[in-house]
Amino acid sequence: MTLVSVVVPVHNAENHLKECLTSIQNQTLTDIEIILINDASTDATPQILAEFASEEPRATILQGPGCGSAGAARNLGMARAAGEYLAFFDADDFFLPTMLEELYAKAAADHADVVACKFRIYNDVTREVTQPNWMLRLELLPEELPFAAGMVADRIFSAFNPAAWNKLFRTEFVRSHGLQFQALRRTNDAYFTYMSLALAERITYLDRPLVNYRVANRDSLQGTISDDPLEFVHALRAIRGALQDKELWPQFERAFVNLALTMCLTNLKRQRASSSFIRLFEALRAEVFEDLGVLSCPDDYFFRSDLVPRRDRVLRLTAVEYLFEQSREASQAADHLRREIRERPRDAVARTERPEAADSHSIESTPKPPVALSVVDDRPDVSVIIPVYNTLVFLDECITSVQRQTGCTVEIICIDDGSQDGSGEALEQYAALDSRITVVRQDNRGLSRTRNTGLSMATGRYVCFLDSDDFWQQDVLAELVRQADADDLHVLLFDAASVREPGVSDELWARYETYYERQAYEGAFDGPRLLAAMSRRSEYRASACLYLAQRDHLVGRGLHFFPGIAHEDNLFTFALLMDAERVAHSPVALYGRRVRPDSIVTAGSRASAARGYFVTWIEMVRLLHGRDFGDPEVTSQVATVVQSILTATRRNLSRLPSEEIDRLAAIDGYADAAALHLVVRRSWSDDRARRRLDRQLKTARAAQLAAPPAAEPVAEPVDMAPAGLMRRVKRYAKQVL
Repeated sequence: MTLVSVVVPVHNAENHLKECLTSIQNQTLTDIEIILINDASTDATPQILAEFASEEPRATILQGPGCGSAGAARNLGMARAAGEYLAFFDADDFFLPTMLEELYAKAAADHADVVACKFRIYNDVTREVTQPNWMLRLELLPEELPFAAGMVADRIFSAFNPAAWNKLFRTEFVRSHGLQFQALRRTNDAYFTYMSLALAERITYLDRPLVNYRVANRDSLQGTISDDPLEFVHALRAIRGALQDKELWPQFERAFVNLALTMCLTNLKRQRASSSFIRLFEALRAEVFEDLGVLSCPDDYFFRSDLVPRRDRVLRLTAVEYLFEQSREASQAADHLRREIRERPRDAVARTERPEAADSHSIESTPKPPVALSVVDDRPDVSVIIPVYNTLVFLDECITSVQRQTGCTVEIICIDDGSQDGSGEALEQYAALDSRITVVRQDNRGLSRTRNTGLSMATGRYVCFLDSDDFWQQDVLAELVRQADADDLHVLLFDAASVREPGVSDELWARYETYYERQAYEGAFDGPRLLAAMSRRSEYRASACLYLAQRDHLVGRGLHFFPGIAHEDNLFTFALLMDAERVAHSPVALYGRRVRPDSIVTAGSRASAARGYFVTWIEMVRLLHGRDFGDPEVTSQVATVVQSILTATRRNLSRLPSEEIDRLAAIDGYADAAALHLVVRRSWSDDRARRRLDRQLKTARAAQLAAPPAAEPVAEPVDMAPAGLMRRVKRYAKQVL
């Protein structure tokens, strides 16, 4: 049986659909089916769905009922579902890659009927990311999991939000109770969700945000709330009726009444059109409050202290008076906040080191109180530097993997390099919850300058880099720190495990599947000797994310990333090892490296790659000038690494036009760089000549094969052309080769 059926209703979602589908396709739980219901879309949605399904064998497209209800479309998909659990996703949201895997593992471990997680709210206009406290109120739920709804009957509806998209539902449980979504345009999941919770005998949850819920999306059905402001009342009446029919009303009456008043006041607050506000306001006063039972209960029947005063205000005031009072209170609250900000003392904690690589006008930093101190000295053990650029969907797993490291102290320096997907706002949220995190916001400057910003801020005894779309897969950082301390190391290298993301071709995966795995290298070496040992076994890896580097060593050598080039790790790591006196390797695979089709490593342009490799080659040659390693084998292997950079330069230049080669001459005006540029240009010319020769040879061979047998009478020009061409090609080959 398929583990999870993912049901996605889609209606005119072309603006965000690809992002949603990609986040589903990228789920680490692969045993899923994806049921897409196209509900009468009139934009490019059908084409996007068809293209996705043509490349994704787990996807099925159904035609929806066309009534404009996500609930009706979900019912259609649910009827076709074959999974053990059901997931109902919205087409404009996006989900962390581990969401289904984590939820399913929790559901299976607890044999749960329903499992829920937290989520973040992503504003489509402001790109602000927030984490609301009402999404999953754990303080209202038992700590021992799983639990039955009856254990918290009065508060079960208050603890969970009505959405279906942050939960998994056991398919057999849903079908045994005949649960269906209501065919409403909005609030269509409230009945399904709350009845599932009321009927569930085993409920569990994860205290982690795994969903990014998009708001302020003008294309969503929630944007049409003013069309029928009383639609939520139909959902509440259906819930009450079902509770009564199933003889659950006495048990859940208080939970329902609290839910009913909360939904009434929330929907009143959300109205944006004056006509819909007045219509709902008058209906609440005239009949809805009484019908839903919120007038006949004593005041202490409601858990939230603000509900009764707000209800009474609706009953006491006219619509105009109500709006005026709301506006006045909002203005007073804003004035109070402004006064508080003006009077708040400046944060006494200030860093002595500021990021030198960034201009002051483009950086906003989030000051933090001091981090926990290391037992070795008064600094954090490790400064973890995380450059971030448009990787929102991976951020949670990345940062959480660092937060979970135990046994050593860390500071986490996150630099948002001009992200446009809400990554920067999400980082601010992480920083607000963890004093170890410092956030820097800057204009887009590229990976080298971003890492340099982090280096200039680092205060830890060791520095470690982590890319924001990767993660640490084990809690072993403390073990690495202890080894580095015990052996007094300048650098400690460790390994990684590759993680294949959807869309990665078999050819690309074959290159990276075991690329970061190395055999153990026992003992301490000087840097060139360990580089040579790894190069000899073709195991040298230049990634800056695969080692701890002693910060004092970095500062003392003035090491930084060369700005503005691609593949900058090659030069930085090479320079680091050339000057490191004590280096070791641990075979521990701390790092989880995602192999993605659109990452910087796998999707860079040839021109950018060529420039990066060319600069790296020049600087490597300069670093080696006058050095004597005292060992011919070490010298040979160091030269092999440098030669590999020249090979990469030539490979990327070979398909570029002549003007791109000329542009390289302007990179560096020194004579040694000019000489190396001449080498590259000659190499490019030879490569072009060889390719031209190869084409001519192929043409000659093809012409020979096409020529008639010699015995047949053939006109002399045709008979002689292939042989003549071969002679000309051979003469040319001698000149070139």
